[in-house]
Amino acid sequence: MARQTTISRRVRVIREERYGANGLLTMAGELGLSEQTWRHYEGGVCIPAEVILRFIELTDAHPHWLLTGNGDKYLSLTHHGGRV
Repeated sequence: MARQTTISRRVRVIREERYGANGLLTMAGELGLSEQTWRHYEGGVCIPAEVILRFIELTDAHPHWLLTGNGDKYLSLTHHGGRV
């Protein structure tokens, strides 16, 4: 559970950087999810593989960083916050 909570926190960091502090509804919509479902994921509920893969695709988040917190946060070297 602790690992999932850490991943959930990292997912929230990426979401806030890409969509802003109030962008939860926008991002959830782009993932085809309700705002409440995404809140649960950011709160520590296990994120299904297809959702996390789509999240990575939408945000350019680096899977290794999501898992460990080490290395580059984004796959693209040109990403510096905000939407690409």
